[in-house]
Amino acid sequence: MPVAAPRGRHRDSPPPAKVPRMLRQIAPISTLLSGNSLMMVGTALLGIAVPLEMRAAGLSSSMIGLAMSAFFAGQMLGALRGRTLIQRVGHIRVFSALSALFAGTAMIYHLAGVEPAVWIAMRLIQGFCFAGIVATMESWLSERATQQNRGQLFGIYMVVGAVAVIAGQFLVNLEGSAASATYMVAALAVALSIVPIALTRTPAPRIDDLEMLSVRLLYRVSPTGMVGAAVSGLLIGSFSGLGPVYAAEIGLSTLQISAFMASAVLGAALAQFPVGRLSDTHDRRIVLLGVLATVTISTAALAWLVAPSGSLALVLLAGGAIGAGINTVYPIAAAQTLDHVSRPRYVAAMSGLLAAYSAGAIAGPLVAAVVLELAGSAGLPLMLTTIAVAFGAFTGHRMIARNPVPDSRQEPVQPAHSLYTPATTEFDLYPATDPDPATEAEPLDPRDTGGYPDGGEAADVAGTPTSKAA
Repeated sequence: MPVAAPRGRHRDSPPPAKVPRMLRQIAPISTLLSGNSLMMVGTALLGIAVPLEMRAAGLSSSMIGLAMSAFFAGQMLGALRGRTLIQRVGHIRVFSALSALFAGTAMIYHLAGVEPAVWIAMRLIQGFCFAGIVATMESWLSERATQQNRGQLFGIYMVVGAVAVIAGQFLVNLEGSAASATYMVAALAVALSIVPIALTRTPAPRIDDLEMLSVRLLYRVSPTGMVGAAVSGLLIGSFSGLGPVYAAEIGLSTLQISAFMASAVLGAALAQFPVGRLSDTHDRRIVLLGVLATVTISTAALAWLVAPSGSLALVLLAGGAIGAGINTVYPIAAAQTLDHVSRPRYVAAMSGLLAAYSAGAIAGPLVAAVVLELAGSAGLPLMLTTIAVAFGAFTGHRMIARNPVPDSRQEPVQPAHSLYTPATTEFDLYPATDPDPATEAEPLDPRDTGGYPDGGEAADVAGTPTSKAA
């Protein structure tokens, strides 16, 4: 008796071709990646266009720094309120509403002309929208990830985002970019990001209420981690906010400015996983010192050797090294903190670190602007050098004060998935791991950071330290 062919397929037909593993990973999140890419293109385009046009209009570095600082202030507000919005109306509505608001404010730059008060307000609103959009996107992506493919999915997400950022930075060279074209393209990209998200069939995740450990409490638990988060914000805020202005001051053309900022993004993307791997297998503070040494050498060289030489290749190389250094401080600092916090408190601890990062990012452009006015074009890289050296000295002091965490107790470094902000890193902290019921039931007591489950080196923040804080 002949065997019937499988239903829907002739028995003599060849077996269906295997779908490449990469495509199988991307397919379920393709709409999320598309929407995120378009949003990042518009954000990156404005990140260069706004400070350059303010400079061209004759505004002072202090005014430009204030506008760039407003974006990070908006990010802080969006990170704090974005979760509440998602809980109230859902992911798709939050993404659509904030994207539409972002696109509308992008057009106001051209309609209002270079009015400092208006532009500062627009940057504040856009920072709020950006944080809310990224919170929506990464929580959604985290829900789709499993324990087996989490690293791969977020790696794809980071690479796609980096490509989108670089593309946006080069779009500032469009014909007529000094007038309306730049803002129209930015608004169009962000507006179009709504389409794939609005049509997605990907189920939306549930968002729980958020608890936060205070910055003061986190400092008592891990001084290196908490200070590192603030320093990371200071470095990234300074460079991303005033980097285009610095590049223009040393005589780079608009195309060369785009390449300089893109080199930093590329360096950041390439450094995440190697540095994370080193941090997971060695004393994190030693790796952190290496990262800070990279920032110190590259910024000092940029100020004293590279920029005066006029070599574009060397400027781009220094930019890549700076990007790699400043964008890996936060992941190491976060992992260092989590090594001293019990698992149920991870999200609360990450939220406290975000507050420290945001404070640094808000202050960064303001301080950098003043330094640029007082010290000239060399002021920005020398400021970054000073910050890196000072934090390196602090980290060395902490290494003397406390032994490293044993390898068995180290948690893996989480890469900075967004190259603009680590605002939503807490969404992917091991949600696919089944928690220990006994540990999961522990309430979050602000007088106790939990330390290690077996009573190893930890800080009893109620008042009596069992060992020195790291």
